[in-house]
Amino acid sequence: MKIYSLKKKTIPKIAVLATGLTAALLAVTISPQAAQAHVGYTQSCDGCHSAGGSVKATPSSATLAPGASYTVAFAYTGGGGASGFWISGNGVNVTGGSATSASMTAPATAGPYTYTVWVRSGVTASTTYTINVAAAPVAVTTTTALAVSPTAGVAPATANLTATVTGAGAAGTVEFFNGTTSLGTSPVASGVAAKSLTGLAVGTYSYSAKFIPTNATLFTSSTSTVKTFVVTAPVPVAVTTTTALAVSPATAVAPANATLTATVTGAGAAGTVQFFSGTTSLGTSPVVAGVATKALTGLAAGTYTYTANFIPTSAAAFTPSTSTAKTLVVTAPVPVAVTTTTALAVSPATAVAPANATLTATVTGAGAAGTVQFFNGATSLGTSPVVSGVATKSLTGLAAGSYSYTAKFIPTNAALFTTSTSTAKTLVVTVPPTTIPPTTIPPTTIPPTTVPPTTVPPTTVPPTTVPPT
Repeated sequence: MKIYSLKKKTIPKIAVLATGLTAALLAVTISPQAAQAHVGYTQSCDGCHSAGGSVKATPSSATLAPGASYTVAFAYTGGGGASGFWISGNGVNVTGGSATSASMTAPATAGPYTYTVWVRSGVTASTTYTINVAAAPVAVTTTTALAVSPTAGVAPATANLTATVTGAGAAGTVEFFNGTTSLGTSPVASGVAAKSLTGLAVGTYSYSAKFIPTNATLFTSSTSTVKTFVVTAPVPVAVTTTTALAVSPATAVAPANATLTATVTGAGAAGTVQFFSGTTSLGTSPVVAGVATKALTGLAAGTYTYTANFIPTSAAAFTPSTSTAKTLVVTAPVPVAVTTTTALAVSPATAVAPANATLTATVTGAGAAGTVQFFNGATSLGTSPVVSGVATKSLTGLAAGSYSYTAKFIPTNAALFTTSTSTAKTLVVTVPPTTIPPTTIPPTTIPPTTVPPTTVPPTTVPPTTVPPT
């Protein structure tokens, strides 16, 4: 295309200019270039302008992606200031006024592309620049694998999610999910992204990991398979218990009463206590506020060994425990001796030698058991058993004399009955009467005796005076 200055050219050349402009407009209509400034020239400028000066064109990037935008800057030296430019090549025609740069779009096909830049200012100069369109990158296919550690947990649980992204140099982030709920993202470093979860409640969790590339043209996104994580309720740790047994009283007399008191330590211990005498169960009692009791009555004399065994309501909550043995000695009661009395009777009350006599001792005191020892003075006459409270002794051939008898009760068990002695009873045995044969006494003559008479003098009684009343 040729452009002439009106100051230097004749009127007929205006027609040539109009013809050129018409052709240029026709070219724009037939082959428009999207995203370019405008199309105005279809032939080199040196057909209309004299060559002069120089121009330098520099693209903003020498290597571009297909369809990428870039800027070409040009600097013109020589002559006056630049009054127009034209960039052509590879089907592109871009024109402008006095600008020093133009916006361009790289072709969609990979390869080297060279463009011619014309700048005019009365005279014209041209230059070329080349860009290289790189082939569109092929996105690296990635895969994402998820691991959950540990494989299961106990509430409140901690889980570590580790996503491993394969695909050399994969850059981006991994978004973690529980079901469809996002748990947040973590950057991929050396092919790995991690997420720690804490305080997980009881339940089943379905975790997955999705790789999101920083540049989707370089790497594909990928999602792991679902990993299930089960959090169970914690198994309670059984509280350790101890059981202590006390026996009250420490000693007793039969028939005795005793109270067994078991104290169970271990906060909130719930259950029962089974009491034993040796290996014999005495029954159970509930634990209330850490204490269980058992009352025993009517214990006979003997030695008892007691223990208490705590049996928790829930063995998962509390441990069982057994007390040490406690001994209770029940002694026989000290008997209270029954007081006795002994009365002696002698029959007959008197006798003639050679005499027979029966001594009968009567012992009072209910159930008195024992013997009675009979005495004459301090001489023992032997013993006789007490039967129904009575003991007897028969004596024979007693010579004449005076006898002083007593009876002493001797109990079989001195702890049950007291001894007692009767008062003395006297038995007099007399000599039998002597029979004297009759004797004939000759008569005796006694001479008469004369008694002289006795004279009694008279007695004078003085008169008695009675005072008047």
